Amino acid sequence: MFALAALAGIGKDFLAARVVARVLNDLRLEIFEHLQRLSMAFYARASTGDLVARFSSDLATLETVLARSLPTLIYASLQVVISTLLLFWLNARLA
Repeated sequence: MFALAALAGIGKDFLAARVVARVLNDLRLEIFEHLQRLSMAFYARASTGDLVARFSSDLATLETVLARSLPTLIYASLQVVISTLLLFWLNARLA
């Protein structure tokens, strides 16, 4: 039983890390493409340090939030799915 719980924990962490990495990579790509579309007048007004700080610190904050909340959401979703399947397996009429 312990080995099964350990494997489930490892799988949950792996899945959460993979989803967070994919979401952040997609977001970075969207931000970069948006920055490419901005006019030269925008870059004349905006400071480079402000752009870099937003690109790095805001994404780091979002990464922290996702890394902390996503595993909990995945775990809760898996619990609901497994519980529902177990209910149907035990007694389909009551499920």
